[in-house]
Amino acid sequence: MHGPIPAPAEGEISTDGGNVTAKHVVVAADGALPALVPQYAGRVRSRRLHMVATQPLPQAIETMVYARWGLEYLQQRLDGRILVGGFSDVDADDSYTDSDAGSPLIWDRVETYLREDLGVEPAVSHRWAGVVGYSDDSLPYVGEVPGRDGLYVSGGYSGVGNVPGFMCGRDIADAIAGERRDPLFPANREPWTDPARA
Repeated sequence: MHGPIPAPAEGEISTDGGNVTAKHVVVAADGALPALVPQYAGRVRSRRLHMVATQPLPQAIETMVYARWGLEYLQQRLDGRILVGGFSDVDADDSYTDSDAGSPLIWDRVETYLREDLGVEPAVSHRWAGVVGYSDDSLPYVGEVPGRDGLYVSGGYSGVGNVPGFMCGRDIADAIAGERRDPLFPANREPWTDPARA
């Protein structure tokens, strides 16, 4: 799709395969949300996150780990591979981007972490980076976009989309089906303001 995405009454949606029309449009794009629905550009920031997977290694960790308030996260699979990611604070503001091109600085830091903190020699088999959305209050925006009938959003999961994502999808599906209930993370809430800065 090419953004910005119109609501159904605003026109066709442009895709590489042609233009389409729809009665309901759902933009479930997390990190791409600001570009696809610009109303959320001031509320959701795109951020690049990095992950690596090692070759199978002897057991080094016993459980999932979240360190430094989630800036590092890792687990060891049953096949011995260690999956580790994070360190977005290492490249600071440069991590706030809609580019999924990996940073050599972060890849080096992840390998150093494996060596120095876990005591394993990292034989990295895979590297990848992805773009997620961080909202102004760390909660996702989900539901119909105010003033744009038929356009629904789901994004700004702030790095934890796997947990609430299925509930948010259910909320949007229920709304489209006509079942009205209070959403968990309303799309029409006001942007959060830090009381210390008010």
